[in-house]
Amino acid sequence: MTMPLTVIDVLRKSGLLFLGTIFISGCASSGYQDVKHNVEPRIGLPAHWYQGKAEDKSMFQKMEILLTEDMALDQTIEFALLNNPSLQATFEELGIAKADLIQATLFKNPQFDGHARVPQGGGPVNAELSVMQDFMDMLLMPLRRLVAQAQLDVIKLKVSQSVLDLVADVKKAYYELQLRQDNPNPQSTILKASEYALDLAERQYKAGNINSVELGQHKAFFEESKIQFMKSELDVRIAEESLSRLLGLKGKAIKNWGIKSKLDNLPNTDPSVENLELVALERRFDYQAAVKQIEVLNRSLMANRLGIIPSASAGYNAEREPEEPSPTWVQGPMWNVEVPLFDFKQAAISGNKARIRQAKQHVLALEVEILSQVRESRERMIRYRVEAERYRDHVIPVLQKLVVDLQLHYNFMLVGVYQLLQAKRDEVHARQEYTESLKNYWVSRTDLEKAIGGSFTQGFQEINIEKIDENKNLHITSEK
Repeated sequence: MTMPLTVIDVLRKSGLLFLGTIFISGCASSGYQDVKHNVEPRIGLPAHWYQGKAEDKSMFQKMEILLTEDMALDQTIEFALLNNPSLQATFEELGIAKADLIQATLFKNPQFDGHARVPQGGGPVNAELSVMQDFMDMLLMPLRRLVAQAQLDVIKLKVSQSVLDLVADVKKAYYELQLRQDNPNPQSTILKASEYALDLAERQYKAGNINSVELGQHKAFFEESKIQFMKSELDVRIAEESLSRLLGLKGKAIKNWGIKSKLDNLPNTDPSVENLELVALERRFDYQAAVKQIEVLNRSLMANRLGIIPSASAGYNAEREPEEPSPTWVQGPMWNVEVPLFDFKQAAISGNKARIRQAKQHVLALEVEILSQVRESRERMIRYRVEAERYRDHVIPVLQKLVVDLQLHYNFMLVGVYQLLQAKRDEVHARQEYTESLKNYWVSRTDLEKAIGGSFTQGFQEINIEKIDENKNLHITSEK
């Protein structure tokens, strides 16, 4: 006796349905190209996700070339985008989200049951076969797919923001290293001047021209200059390590890289700072992700409400009745329904509602934070530009002239050498302060670019402010 064809047909049709679903879901994009489309216009440089493909080798070769010379800022950013392991780990979130999307499009496997019972005293075998499929799972699959697709969109936005965050961090670390590499030079000048002053003071003290108090002052200043010089050397090491971590360097590569050592001068003009708050809310990927997360939670809430019946299965059953003289097959449909008597998703629904309220508050908090970041970084950028300009155009020229004048007075023995040395130290210190202000300007500008979601020079001028204003008002209305 053979199994009825009706059972075989059910299995075959179910299998074809599953294979079709797998094929369709296998075509889902991981979102990597969307991330590249998001970030590359804003940073002007390519990002790469290593997935064991042929182009990975060319990226490794490019990094080797970059390490052979002192890297400019754009080259340093490019190296970090290619070699930062934390960024690569973040890219893998795309693969995880894609896998979740594929899983959401798959039906549960059919359940096949079989029994074979033999009478204790012998006789014909009693056989029973059945196949069951959870059709409630099939009904909810489109909604599950919508939830997973929306979650993938959230991940794409978060990964895009991570790329921009890395670029900003590399820029700031680069500027910091440029400053620290320049600092030992003026500190060395101050140290040499202090050493010369101390040597002169010791000879004058032995000759009885100055007292012990004046000598002690020179000793103290010399020792302080030594400490500041050693501190400047330590600052260089710390800045190098900070940038090397962002570049993902280790082993021998730690000692085989360098950067251009001079900070860029102030640009002639700054970009327009009008309407930057609106621009930020339009461009920030983390803000867009937070708004999108509300959509994910709303779809999840809908799935919970529609899935109040957790499981409802239907299938086919065939049993071989060992009747004499000719055993027969008894067959027919079967079903199984989980009755939502105690658990009807009330806890899951309540939790989802709370998460939606939480997500809305998170959006509002993020909006406040973004607007504050824009205002703060904008004010710091403007302030440090003014400060750097004052040092460059006023303080340093005045001190330079003072040193020249004192040199002339010293030549005619109208002032002492200590006054001349102090004036030179003041000039060197002013140059240090100017460099510090210059670095702070570029860091503040980088913070402002990060706050508005990307560079001023890449894809910024094409933004339609009026359209942003309309969208902004719609956002606020919908959130309230």
